[in-house]
Amino acid sequence: MLKPSITLSIVPSRWQVGCHGCLYVAGLSLLAWQLAGWGLLLLLWLVGLILLSVFFSRAWPFSAHQQQRQTKTLWVEPAANVLKGRWLQSNGELSHPHVLTCRYLGPYLICLKVGGRSLWLWPDSASPQAQRELRRYLLLYRS
Repeated sequence: MLKPSITLSIVPSRWQVGCHGCLYVAGLSLLAWQLAGWGLLLLLWLVGLILLSVFFSRAWPFSAHQQQRQTKTLWVEPAANVLKGRWLQSNGELSHPHVLTCRYLGPYLICLKVGGRSLWLWPDSASPQAQRELRRYLLLYRS
């Protein structure tokens, strides 16, 4: 008996923004430490913190500059020992089926390959229930 399909409503992750921001500040700090000393280090830290505060003010969920997070919908369905993924298009129709493969399945991140395109799912990219069901399917249909 075939299992029912999963609908993943995927939104851009705030965790990804935070990780990239921390890497940015760490890179600036390392650069300043290697180049000059404390004066340049302080200057780069201030520039980095200002840029991060602007970046996070736009990504923060309760900010006045809240941008509408675009939702992509992926329809995952099992078919004959493989998983198929179909994107919901803007006109409301489903795209043609793509083979869905798992490139990475970790405790927090999932990397899917859908039709030649890599898709990283962070913990806040989709609902926990949908991610749990997807993990079960990926483990069941792994090759």
